Amino acid sequence: MPSTSVLYHLSSRAARSGPRIFGLRVCQALAVSAIAREGCLRVVDPLDGTEFIWNPQRAVKRVISHQAFKLIVAEPRGLQAGKLTNRVSPGIIHMCDAAFAAEVVRALNERGVRHLAIVHDCFLIPQMSGEEVELLEAAVAAAGRPWFERLEPVYALFERYLGDDADYGPIVRGWREAWQRRTECEDWPKFRVKRETTYGDSYEDDEDNEDV
Repeated sequence: MPSTSVLYHLSSRAARSGPRIFGLRVCQALAVSAIAREGCLRVVDPLDGTEFIWNPQRAVKRVISHQAFKLIVAEPRGLQAGKLTNRVSPGIIHMCDAAFAAEVVRALNERGVRHLAIVHDCFLIPQMSGEEVELLEAAVAAAGRPWFERLEPVYALFERYLGDDADYGPIVRGWREAWQRRTECEDWPKFRVKRETTYGDSYEDDEDNEDV
């Protein structure tokens, strides 16, 4: 998954205990800072620039009665801080995955592929005169640049909440600077897909290709 490699890249320089563990710690620190400042985490979607809020609430069931009618509602009772802290890392990963998938779909549309399906990180397209594999690989390759260019809100998110932190500030600022340099150099990431061509209830699996 491309976004997994983003967090891997983000944390690879400073992780003595392993980049994934370090990345998780940074995400947890981000949540703690956001809760202390705003009582929620404000996130900007890298795909369309829309801001939304993560603030999972504790809730209790409350029954509101009117004559013979009863309405059961969930009454909020404050932020679930632990749930938000655990949501940041997988939430960012899935958000970036969705942005990449959208760019692949856009690239497929530009190549005349209108009928397709996505199951998690699997792209399914119909047979097209034997060109379907080449079309999909070309779309995945083309999606790397626009996806990477759209990651600025992700780096800005870390810098917004941890930029002035004594421990994590220099690290998250360095992440954004590295992204900026790579963007200016047009050093775009290159992704590949594992080929699996389905025929009825069976499939052919090309073992020579690996997911990156």
